[in-house]
Amino acid sequence: MNIKCKICKKQFKVPKCREKIAIFCSHKCYWKSKKGKAPSNHFKKGNIPWNKGKEKATCKICGIIFNISPYRKNKAKYCSYKCYWKSKKGQRISSETEYKNREENRNWKGGKIKCRNRISILNPTHPFANSMGYILEHRLVAERYIGRYLLPTEIVHHIDFNSLNNNPNNLYIFKSNSKHRIFHGKNNIHPIKSNLLTYS
Repeated sequence: MNIKCKICKKQFKVPKCREKIAIFCSHKCYWKSKKGKAPSNHFKKGNIPWNKGKEKATCKICGIIFNISPYRKNKAKYCSYKCYWKSKKGQRISSETEYKNREENRNWKGGKIKCRNRISILNPTHPFANSMGYILEHRLVAERYIGRYLLPTEIVHHIDFNSLNNNPNNLYIFKSNSKHRIFHGKNNIHPIKSNLLTYS
């Protein structure tokens, strides 16, 4: 269907779905039609902008008087985020959601967690515990048998390659990571047995 452009008066084709909407033949003509006209959402003189209200409020923390939009008249309490967070300092969120000790939390698993296919035990007093107070269970089992803390360089190997099987008979201690890597590089031709009782 052919329609006449309102600006340049040229005839142009439009599909049936646009015959009631099409007015201009191009973007150029569209912007020509807007020249000298104020946008429909243009601010009118005398109206209060939404972000520059004439209402004033006093900050509950620092006491500064600050301007607010009219719609925030009954809500505004603080002049900045800094004052807002100062007001929250020392407050508890809710007595219902607060846990006095971790055992009360529904996610508490008795101090035993599984991460990256390995089991960790909560032991905050251990010298090699992580920042959350957990240490790998297979290292704890090995330490109980040898009677001392394992050095960070010492590696505990799972004989059956199942990292969740922390049975003492399934653990073997290597003095260094290099020896552990050499063992894996040999494709495990020579089977090994647990050395927890003889390791020192």
